[in-house]
Amino acid sequence: MITNYTLSKDTEEHVGFIYMRSIIINGVKFIYIGESSNMLDRNYHWRCLKVEYGGKRIEKARKEHDPSNWMWDVLERVEANSADELEEKLKQKEAEYIIKYESYKEDKGFNSTRGLSQYLNGNAA
Repeated sequence: MITNYTLSKDTEEHVGFIYMRSIIINGVKFIYIGESSNMLDRNYHWRCLKVEYGGKRIEKARKEHDPSNWMWDVLERVEANSADELEEKLKQKEAEYIIKYESYKEDKGFNSTRGLSQYLNGNAA
């Protein structure tokens, strides 16, 4: 995990982040992996339950478990040369972390898919 980063849009134009949100429920740690080019906005949307945040599983978990009780960490800072390249890199990295942490499995996390396959098919969640 990285600790020295800027949460909002960096002074560099094409920068994004891969992050993890986690919560312990009945002694078991559950996680959600996401990506964003602006973590300040993403964190605001996380706390605002009126704003749709992600897929059905994370929406349900967010409503059942107060968003302020979750932990979050930035896993990786991603840089690119263009907006299109950044989007592609973020989706690829997000999928890598979803698979690494198996957060698509209901007994481990709240990601609804493995990520990238839906992005490639134009159905990103």
